[in-house]
Amino acid sequence: MRLFRFSTLPHPLRRLRLRGIVYSNKCTPEIFRKIFPPPPEAPIEAGEEAEIQAHYSGYLNRQEDQVRRLSKLENVKIPEDFDFSSIVTLTREVREKLTKIRPRSLGQAARIPGMTPAALGILDIHISRIHRK
Repeated sequence: MRLFRFSTLPHPLRRLRLRGIVYSNKCTPEIFRKIFPPPPEAPIEAGEEAEIQAHYSGYLNRQEDQVRRLSKLENVKIPEDFDFSSIVTLTREVREKLTKIRPRSLGQAARIPGMTPAALGILDIHISRIHRK
């Protein structure tokens, strides 16, 4: 097994930890292959796939978290007779859209154009108060 010498890296990358080097936009495919040489029997595509996964894993993890959060919002049901106009902390525009569209869940409400994370949080608080009663 061949050891990698960090002294062979370009100067700005020497101070970074290994994860920082891989995620860095300064980590070229050539540098990646120096750090993680593919096994001789591995096809070329396997090395390229490993590079792509290493570079984009942070983005993919964040996107998976977002999908999990959105699926939880789908489970929070909004009562059919819910009065959106009574929530004065929402902007008038958001109240009007919610009243017109009448979403059945927070997930549907989140997909309404103009719905902000703050407005969604306020709506969630008001709905959870109803569910607690």
